[in-house]
Amino acid sequence: MNKVHLNRKIALRIATGHPWIFANEVNRVDGSPEPGAVVEVYFHDGKFAGRGYFNRQSQIMVRLLTHDKKVEINEEFFLAKIKECWAYRQRLGYSENCRLVFGDEMVGKVVAEVQKGYYLNDKIIRFAKVVVGK
Repeated sequence: MNKVHLNRKIALRIATGHPWIFANEVNRVDGSPEPGAVVEVYFHDGKFAGRGYFNRQSQIMVRLLTHDKKVEINEEFFLAKIKECWAYRQRLGYSENCRLVFGDEMVGKVVAEVQKGYYLNDKIIRFAKVVVGK
């Protein structure tokens, strides 16, 4: 897997949970990740910081999805996240016509359910359809 190594000064912000890693905070990138590829992120001392989406063309070079090394970013990951989001919306009283996923729940992802149609900014739509059963 491709790896991103952070500068020393960024460690505290990322360690306390901030999901964005800006290009000027990256010391080096090992490998040649494509835009949208999942990368592993490491602090300057070599400790694991998280996994997230990579985009060299953006000022936000990595959008972290997890800080847990045991968590794999795959279909099950997204399905579980979308199920969590849907359950939360239902607890709030929504059954349709709502934003199903907000960016803070899955960094950089938005899924809206409007009039039985789904609108999103990424390729996770099929998971949303499975979760809400429509």
